[in-house]
Amino acid sequence: MLAVACCGAITGPWVGRFVRRQFRYFAPSHTLPFEERRVDPKLVQAVENGDLPDVVRQLNAGASPDSVSSDKDGQGETVLSIAAGSGSLPMVKLLVQRGADINATDFWGGNAVTSAATWGNDEVVRFLVDHGADVNADDDGATALGYAENQQREAKTDLERRRFQRIIDILEEAGAKDGLFGLW
Repeated sequence: MLAVACCGAITGPWVGRFVRRQFRYFAPSHTLPFEERRVDPKLVQAVENGDLPDVVRQLNAGASPDSVSSDKDGQGETVLSIAAGSGSLPMVKLLVQRGADINATDFWGGNAVTSAATWGNDEVVRFLVDHGADVNADDDGATALGYAENQQREAKTDLERRRFQRIIDILEEAGAKDGLFGLW
């Protein structure tokens, strides 16, 4: 059925919805609408708390490494983005090792590298880039490069400015394009 629908033998506006509904579990998580992605609250909590042993327990119990957080408005981010933003390289490595989609997007379009760059986690940015992260993911009008550039401008110390410059260099070396789309 998928081959027939994809080849155009079955036409009509309902085909895309049918194919997505019937085959959604075979598609990468970032292709699903955010509200259709799996939410594992215990895993989200363990990642937010930085509790690596509990994250391992949750994953071993069947939690999805592509799980997302979700607030009352249905917005949120992936557990990989949460870990990347926290700067926990061991947790990021664990989630990637357990199959987390490195390019899964959050509600706004950003990915784990966007989160790591925003929070100044250069080692995490390097790891994600080395493992194929999309450095040009459009996060509601900006990219990881744009956030890093903005944070560098706003930095209060030379140490912070140098850290964000390292991130900028990593992202540009990986092919990041213009970081800002008129936000700042």
